[in-house]
Amino acid sequence: MDALGPIYPWKTTYPAQPKWPEGVRMVVVLSCEYEVIRDVPRLPDGSRDLRGIGLHEFEGRVGIQRSLEILERAKVNGTFFVNGSTVDLLPDSVLDIHRRGHEIAAHGHVAEDLWKLGEEAERSLISEARARIAKLTGAEPAGWLSPRARQSEHTMRLLAEQAFFWNTDMFDSELPYLVEIGGRPMIELPRSFSADDIMMPHENPRAMFHAWQDEFDFLYAESARAPRMLVVTWHPYITGRPSRAKALEDVIRHIQGHQGVWFARCTELAEYCRANWFPQVPPARMPGS
Repeated sequence: MDALGPIYPWKTTYPAQPKWPEGVRMVVVLSCEYEVIRDVPRLPDGSRDLRGIGLHEFEGRVGIQRSLEILERAKVNGTFFVNGSTVDLLPDSVLDIHRRGHEIAAHGHVAEDLWKLGEEAERSLISEARARIAKLTGAEPAGWLSPRARQSEHTMRLLAEQAFFWNTDMFDSELPYLVEIGGRPMIELPRSFSADDIMMPHENPRAMFHAWQDEFDFLYAESARAPRMLVVTWHPYITGRPSRAKALEDVIRHIQGHQGVWFARCTELAEYCRANWFPQVPPARMPGS
């Protein structure tokens, strides 16, 4: 249980003696949010925001391919959080992500504010988002990221109800932990705003590289005495631009220059933690099994 006392309407269990696999001192998750959205908020006068739409069009035309090429050159895999709109608009590109060995997780449909939907509408949204990915790729997604990582009061329970294996909405820790709600367990893979490109200065792409580098370097130094994890998050409409893409490529190269780093996709990380950190919990039914 949380040493600070109850916080959430679910049971939270943090690992007592976390350890990574032999030879690993730090885990790095490469987390890309792929959201091609045409239903962006309208301008104050009610007209369509063509600039906003164009930013997301760039993501699907250029940014996603550039992101995939960076990972291909580095020979690493990541987890791509794909919304239903992108599956509908650009199925070939989503299939390309899947075929390259990256993981695809569910991420809503068109950046909904989940807390505005109501429980039944949110239940349907989660189910449909997952089904769209499964129908296209043949692989049912095991994990979920809420739009803007902002849950409703129902989200965690609905994810557990639909047997999601992991979630990654929370910002309350730096290592994975166990969530149990309604008698169902999930692994939470917490995130950090400080390693998310959307929170970084856009006028200075090198500042983005240095922020990622500093985040990694500090955690890597700490990992000499205890396990550490870094989630590097980017959006192809931002980091798909050349100077920002270089920042991403450079920080991956920087990380690869260090020993004992495991680039893990979210599901394989959650599987490891479930089996090794929380062995008292009965094995979960993985999606598609």
